Amino acid sequence: MTEKFFLLVFFNKIFSILSPVVTGTVDLVTIILKLFINLPISLATLKT
Repeated sequence: MTEKFFLLVFFNKIFSILSPVVTGTVDLVTIILKLFINLPISLATLKT
């Protein structure tokens, strides 16, 4: 669980750096990515 959390923080840092450049697009991509990242994590935690 800690590795996945670290990855989320890592991605958040990257997107927070990029966000001033193309805020709208990056925000949209971030939301979609978070959905794709969080869904498998939540499913995996439910199965275990």
